[in-house]
Amino acid sequence: MPMGADARAVTFATSTSSETLLYPSIEELAEYKVTTPKGFGKWFLEPYKGGLVAAARPDLPTSLLVQATTFCRSSGEPKLLLTMKGFSTYSMASGTLPIDGAELTLDGVMISLSSDHLSARIEGEILYLTVNLPTRVAHALTRSETVGFRLIVSRAFGNFNETSSLDDLARKSIALSWRNCF
Repeated sequence: MPMGADARAVTFATSTSSETLLYPSIEELAEYKVTTPKGFGKWFLEPYKGGLVAAARPDLPTSLLVQATTFCRSSGEPKLLLTMKGFSTYSMASGTLPIDGAELTLDGVMISLSSDHLSARIEGEILYLTVNLPTRVAHALTRSETVGFRLIVSRAFGNFNETSSLDDLARKSIALSWRNCF
């Protein structure tokens, strides 16, 4: 069964004598794909309809998340769009997703968002979940070093929980995507 590790990891390991312990660095473990990546990749900016969107894709290939996108609508509300895979139209048989709310965690502080802050649509197997962020929460996100997002759903529906660190470039990119909101 292929595990995705780089073949150079074997060469690296066999080049060490049996009397010596090998202590690869975190960077080497990531380079040789021995560790499981976490969080988002680099955030990037793209022009969209006279404004900017900031987006990032997860580093973890098994994540349900395809992309996280921040943007501002003409209404002036900051938005977070989570594009997720693995859903189907049966998930919306009653016309609504069984999502009771969401939790956004910024630098360890949890913020609960009711389902009134969420809107969803499914196309094929892709779920587009838009989170309407209160202005104070959006401002806090642009200053946070870590962000986590969890959907509050029944166990039968599954679990979605993503956490990532935000570097200065990510925070600035998100802030730029919301510049017309404030």
